[in-house]
Amino acid sequence: MPPALLRSVFEARGLKEYFDEDPRFEFKGLIYPGVDASTFRVRYKDPQGPVETDFVVKKALNTQFSRDALIRERGHLKSFLGSTHIVKILDLVDNPLEKNNYPGEWVILEYLSNGTIDEFITFLVRRRIERLPNRVLWRFFLCLIRACCAMAWPRNLAPDQPQELEFPILDRPLSGLAHNDLHGSNVLIGEFLPDPEHNITPVLKFIDFGHTGAPRSAEAGITGERQNVWDIGAIMLSLIAVQPLMNPRNHASVQIYALRNNLESKASWIFRPNDERPEGLDEALGDMVGACLAVDPSLRPSLEDLSALALEAVIRRDARFYGEYSESDAAIRALCHLIVFER
Repeated sequence: MPPALLRSVFEARGLKEYFDEDPRFEFKGLIYPGVDASTFRVRYKDPQGPVETDFVVKKALNTQFSRDALIRERGHLKSFLGSTHIVKILDLVDNPLEKNNYPGEWVILEYLSNGTIDEFITFLVRRRIERLPNRVLWRFFLCLIRACCAMAWPRNLAPDQPQELEFPILDRPLSGLAHNDLHGSNVLIGEFLPDPEHNITPVLKFIDFGHTGAPRSAEAGITGERQNVWDIGAIMLSLIAVQPLMNPRNHASVQIYALRNNLESKASWIFRPNDERPEGLDEALGDMVGACLAVDPSLRPSLEDLSALALEAVIRRDARFYGEYSESDAAIRALCHLIVFER
């Protein structure tokens, strides 16, 4: 048995004992045995009614590095409260772990049952789905941009305040935070929401903020925001190509003109010889992703520009704009139900 899994199994036994002492809770088991922390699923059963809610316990390994990472993550998650596109930290009433002084560092998080973006793409490959509708891509892109805005301008709302759709707050300074571990396995798929951005595609949420802080990229002139923009560009490239785990830093560079700039980009999968583009891909979307993957960080688009352009596309580029059934609300909703909820 791998060491991480062995440690997680041992931790699961301890957590189960603590939650089994309280009839409100049912320990469901291990979700993921991580290198620095493992996650476990627990069910809360309302003693006054039939309501059941699952949540996640994230428990750091018993090393100083892992404990420090979880302490750091807890602080960031509290500052991100109020953000729709960041996994939510929870506060349990009469928490058995708190009451009984469960050892080590842990945090309680909302449970998102629909997997990661990488798992989503892997399922597409398995089902031989070769491309996603542009309207799905635009909405997912807007989710990623909004999550970056949540990090750039933390809301710091009270836990009982409603969550907001994140946008640039131009009268406040940027936080400078880089996620530092942002890839398709750290973006979770949530539920449909009753708003125009998430009524036909589910919300996406960033997770895993143990390494969040100053940017760790060695690029000259890098900022936290520009590093995050690169990372969401790489995630979008994987979604467009329907290839998990793409690393555009290993791709050939290409000279492109995008968002009013001549720039060198790592989006050679999109910008091909003889001005060819991937079949069916909206050129405006390809240009934005290409700009996010600019080699020079200073030429990557700002979150203000990305937010405005992606929101306008989600609003204006409807099924009639594309003129294909695959871009209709009904087709997209059916596709998302198949890929997200029925796999």
